[in-house]
Amino acid sequence: SINSASYQSITSILKQGLDQFPLPLADDERDLTDLPAHTNVRGPHYYH
Repeated sequence: SINSASYQSITSILKQGLDQFPLPLADDERDLTDLPAHTNVRGPHYYH
């Protein structure tokens, strides 16, 4: 996500423990997390 694959960058990420945190969502992914309810979305109850 930082667009750097140098040895120094990777070493720094590992030393600081940043590999243990989730990656931040990109702007277009944030929009998908709050989808509104819609009449043609059936949901899990429909398939059981």
